[in-house]
Amino acid sequence: MPKRVLIVDDEENIREMTRLALQAAGYEVGEAGTGLEAFAIVGSDELWDAVLLDQKMPHMLGTEILRRLKVMLPTARVIMMTAYASIDLAVEAMKLGASDFVRKPMTPEIVRNAVAAALAKSPEPD
Repeated sequence: MPKRVLIVDDEENIREMTRLALQAAGYEVGEAGTGLEAFAIVGSDELWDAVLLDQKMPHMLGTEILRRLKVMLPTARVIMMTAYASIDLAVEAMKLGASDFVRKPMTPEIVRNAVAAALAKSPEPD
């Protein structure tokens, strides 16, 4: 069964590029354009192995979405994505449970490597 990755980003072109890169590597991919959409997807289907999460989105910052996702999906690996990287933001994201932090713009290789590395840290279910 392929690993499942949820992409949460308000920019459709970023979601599409990321989805194509991950599908080419054999992942099953879902997409959400807002935090609320992500919560609805996760609420109806909790079988996500990883989440790629944008920091700067309308209505709700990625760190707030991360805080809630870690309650809803405690074992999922969350990788924060942002074009506005700072050390403070990276530290905050890691304290909230993010597995990794990648800077936009990202190449398909960066996306695949970040997801593979995050999933390698995941404990396998019994």
